[in-house]
Parts: sequence; structure tokens; C-alpha cells
Amino acid sequence: MLKTHSLAILLVCGIIAVCTTIYLVKISKQVILLENDTRQSCENDLPCNLTSTTLTKSEEELFIDTSSFKFTDNAKSITALIKTNLSSKIFECSELILNESVLGKGAKCLLNGETNRLIIELGSDASILKMGGLSVRKHFSSSIVEIVTVKWGKRKNELTVSLTADRSHILKDKARSSLLHLEAFVSSVVPASSSEVSWKVIKAPSNSAFETLKASLSTITDSSITMRVSNLDIGVYTVQVSVRNSKSESASATTSFEIIDGAAPIVSIQNQKDLKFIIGNLYIISPIISFPKDYKGSAKMDKLKFTYTLESGPAKLDIIQKGDLLVLSNDYTYIPTEGEYVFKLTVQEEGVPDGSVTFKVTATSLAKRIVFEPL
Repeated sequence: MLKTHSLAILLVCGIIAVCTTIYLVKISKQVILLENDTRQSCENDLPCNLTSTTLTKSEEELFIDTSSFKFTDNAKSITALIKTNLSSKIFECSELILNESVLGKGAKCLLNGETNRLIIELGSDASILKMGGLSVRKHFSSSIVEIVTVKWGKRKNELTVSLTADRSHILKDKARSSLLHLEAFVSSVVPASSSEVSWKVIKAPSNSAFETLKASLSTITDSSITMRVSNLDIGVYTVQVSVRNSKSESASATTSFEIIDGAAPIVSIQNQKDLKFIIGNLYIISPIISFPKDYKGSAKMDKLKFTYTLESGPAKLDIIQKGDLLVLSNDYTYIPTEGEYVFKLTVQEEGVPDGSVTFKVTATSLAKRIVFEPL
């Protein structure tokens, strides 16, 4: 009887073992078939959607193509190809990027399942623009980290520079007028602090004047200069500033000034150092005119001619002024694009030297919205 029970137990155990083996084999085969089916359903260059039988919950939410990280054309964002079962998700960049500090202050991260994109909007002072490397987790909470290189796409030269002088005519014998200020405005997608600045003389009224000014400029590497010009000869001078950034992009700009015997009107702009304009609003730029004691003209405002011109900016403008005022609005001088615009005001009276001043206006939108779009 005992032998019969033992035999029955062994028989049952054998059946269970065989069934378990068959079941495990069937499960194993199913996984292989699912994986094969998934491989066949890959879409273009995007990674395949893996099945829940082979992924944890964290892995199932995100699969990143780490070879696809690249800057957008304006270098304000980074994008990468992904697969995710989430329609969209805004998250802290530190959840996925270990060295998230290189993204800058206020960086924002988004998963967009509809467009299969990971989008990273860069914050201020983003050092990734210079370094180009990110430490990226395989998925959320993963301990597996890969160092990826963020690539630059084909793009135009994003470096621009403009140059202004605080006056165009300088009276030779007046000590109060013997200082000249030159200011270079640099716009670049990479940090301006990584740019190299150099100055040189393009034109001078004599060889000796050329060498004198050249010696003054040769050691200057800053983007602004305040220098004495009382030792310069009478005549017209043209100087050039050149800028080169860490992406090997270069740009240059020139400006001219004249050392004169006679006195010209002294021209400046109200609030000249802080001219900020919100696109769509009305903004009036008003000149300030004064006359030196030895001015030989009428010294009357109605005898002066005021002319505004655009020296540089991100968009071409049709300048419509109102008398001596430059009016920025939809009805007068319309500025369509954000950025820095450099204007020049020339004041003329017959029989005396012209007076002029260059000034910068920064145009911004009323409100900035964060919009995530596919490339």
C-alpha cells in the first residue's frame, strides 16, 4: 500500500514537473515571439516599443535614442528621439540628467509622446552650449548612465556685432570733449564671455595719426573703450572691432568719428543707456541738443535737420520720424522682431559741422510663452 502511494505521488510530481516545463517553455517562446513581432514593427529611425513582459514600469515609460541629442537652430533648446507610453510629461530635468546644472538656471524638460520627442529648454547661462556633453539616465530612476554628445545641426553664423560711438565729431581743443567712448554689442548663441575681441584702425588722416591710434587700440581686449583723443590730428578716423567665439564664428563692425576745429551741435538721447521697447506699444525717442560757446550756427532748433538711420539690427526697418522725434509704433517706425537695434541720429545745420550720436534700442515681446514644437 505504501509503495502504491509513493508511486502515485511520484507520478503526480512528474506530471507537474512536465507541465511546468511545458508552461515555462511556452512563456519563453511567447516572449521571443513578442520581441520578434516588435522588431518588425519599428518605425523609421525611432526605437521600438518593447513589451511589458520585458520592461519594468520605469523602462516602459521611456526609451531614449541617446545618439539623437542635438541643439535646435536657435540653440535655445535640445531635442532627442524617444518612445514613451505617456502623451506628455513635464518633469524636473534632474530626474533624467545627472549634470543638469549645465542646462542653466530655470531649464525645463518635457516628454512629448505625440511627437516622440524629449525637449529640453535651456535656462540662463547654460554652459552646455560650450561643453556639449550630458550625463543621461537610461530611464527614470535608472542607475545606468550614458554620456551623450549634443550635436550642432547645420546653421547659419549666429554671431553678430555692432559698434557705436557716443559722438561722431570731437572738438580738438576742448578738454571736456577729448574723451571718446566706443561700445561693441555682441549677440551670439554661445556665451559672450568666451568670445575674443580685437580692435584695429581702418582709416586715419595721416600715417602718424594712424600709428598713434593703433598703439592705443592694440592692447584692448574689452568690448568697450573710453579713450583720450586730444593727441589725434584733425580729420576722419575709422576703427573696426572683430569678435570670434568658441564655435570659430567671427564677425566685425566699423564706426567713424572726426576730430574737428569748429564746434558742432552736441547731441544725446534721453535715457540713452536704458532704451527698452515692447513690440506693439508706443515708444518715443527724444533727442537732447546743446550748443558750445563757440558754435557758429544759429543755435535755433527750427534751423536744425534731424535724420534717424538704422545702423544694424535683426530686421530691416522703414523709418518714419515725426520732426526731431523717433516714434516706434505700428503707425510710424514698426519693429517686427525682437533683438537689439542700433540707430544713428544726425543733426545738421548749414555752414557748421554735423553733430550725431548712435544709440541702442532693445525690443522685446510683451509676454514670452514656452511652446514645444517638433523639428
